[in-house]
Amino acid sequence: MENVFNNTQGKWKLKDGQLIDVTFDKGTRDALLWLNKAFTEGIISPDFPTLKNSQVREMITTNKAGSFSDAMNPSWLLTGQLRKTTPKADLLPLTYLEGPEGKYVPKDSGAYGMYVIPKSVPEDKVKKILKFMDYGATEEGSVLANYGLKEVHYTEKDGLKTTNEQAIKDKVAAYGGLFANLDKYQRGYQSGIPADFMNRNRKIIDERTKYAVPNPAVGVISETAIKVGKEFDKKIQDMKTKVIMGREPITAWDDFIAGLKTNADYQKIITETNEAYKKTAK
Repeated sequence: MENVFNNTQGKWKLKDGQLIDVTFDKGTRDALLWLNKAFTEGIISPDFPTLKNSQVREMITTNKAGSFSDAMNPSWLLTGQLRKTTPKADLLPLTYLEGPEGKYVPKDSGAYGMYVIPKSVPEDKVKKILKFMDYGATEEGSVLANYGLKEVHYTEKDGLKTTNEQAIKDKVAAYGGLFANLDKYQRGYQSGIPADFMNRNRKIIDERTKYAVPNPAVGVISETAIKVGKEFDKKIQDMKTKVIMGREPITAWDDFIAGLKTNADYQKIITETNEAYKKTAK
């Protein structure tokens, strides 16, 4: 919700060539007030700070919740489970949410996670590993990892690959993350997803590109943030949670960010982040 109110993805917002920390943005404060109201009215689960993703999904499949935040993929996974008892059940991925600055949906960075090879691995084995990863960046490798074997795990019609029960049984998609993803519709795919559901997801993805907002700080690194950034992030999140749950008034948030404005380490993170951004932006 903070991203929707600030119309940016993540902690930073690009304005006049500078990365602005949205912790201080009015949109963040407004989002906290909105969330506090939703919490007070019972729209948000009272256990939201401690709920695991698996618990949230269980709340959806047992009709204890009507909406949740997740990737698009599980929309079919959970719909498939619901249809076992309710044939017409459906979970609809939203195209966007609309905030004060317009329509918003986050844009992926093009990378997700990373792979590392320990220094202790012999050079000849490193080369074999890299060769394996290179194969994953080919069309053949990507299809194999995400869809399995043609006519065994999936069929293809009009450019749409549809997986079957064998793909689910062999857990084909579980290995998709091993290789590069070359399909722009991958976010909408799940093993066993029917063609009509997948086609709908593809249309939603196409529509999302019109409103997708990128994270302006991808690849930007602050050395101070590496050292103490997690400590600040925890303190910020803790205060937000207290305000949302009504354990602290919004004035406590105002006082808290006023302290951040005079904190030498926190201000150093902002300075270093902008210096790094200018180097990457060239």
